Amino acid sequence: MQNSIETMKKYYTEEAWARRRRYYQIGPSREWVELYRDANALTGQDPSSDAAQALADRWLALSVRAWTGDPDVQTDSPAAWMDRENWPEVMKQRSAEYHREEVAAFIKRVAMSARKKYFSEAAWARYVQLRERLIADTAARSAFWQERLDLFHDIEAALGEDPSGEKGRALASRWMAQLDGESAGDPEVKAGLLNCWANRRSWSATVRWYMEGLAMMNTQRFDRAADFLDQACRAAVPQ
Repeated sequence: MQNSIETMKKYYTEEAWARRRRYYQIGPSREWVELYRDANALTGQDPSSDAAQALADRWLALSVRAWTGDPDVQTDSPAAWMDRENWPEVMKQRSAEYHREEVAAFIKRVAMSARKKYFSEAAWARYVQLRERLIADTAARSAFWQERLDLFHDIEAALGEDPSGEKGRALASRWMAQLDGESAGDPEVKAGLLNCWANRRSWSATVRWYMEGLAMMNTQRFDRAADFLDQACRAAVPQ
């Protein structure tokens, strides 16, 4: 067991290992164990359900605490998890005890379903197909992300200006063009995207994490940019 623990050290810097060693010595914290238990109880159920979405928010909160160094909720590093096929057998057995592979796959499906409630059933099914095609096309996925990143960077640079001015309207136009592209011109899919955006004050933690991640902004920066964009869009709509 001690040799297996030391083998995991290769995935960390000395400083990071000092924090993570305890995780490998004693196993997941009580909060992670409870989360795995609840996730196993939900695995196979509707990933868009309220219970599943609440689980994803708990997963995200614990993950963020682990990433930021909270010693009470440590877990594997991304590098360690990606190389789990090469873990020592005792570590694989510990992971299997909590069904972590199945839980991770379920959490991924739950996170991908976090915005479903903003769409009609038919529109969501079409949006999922569009999203899957985008994910499979590396160049298109990169271009989509870069366009969103550039837009929010430019919005942030314009925060001191009048949202109803020429620059604000141009930014609103770019935003709507991006939604047209993301929905592939499907009006019902676009309506779902707009409905999600209109409810951003009530986003779940998982949805907010995704949207802020696309813009590469923290909550405060994202909200300032989003407020400006909302004002610019209202000004751009003919009265």
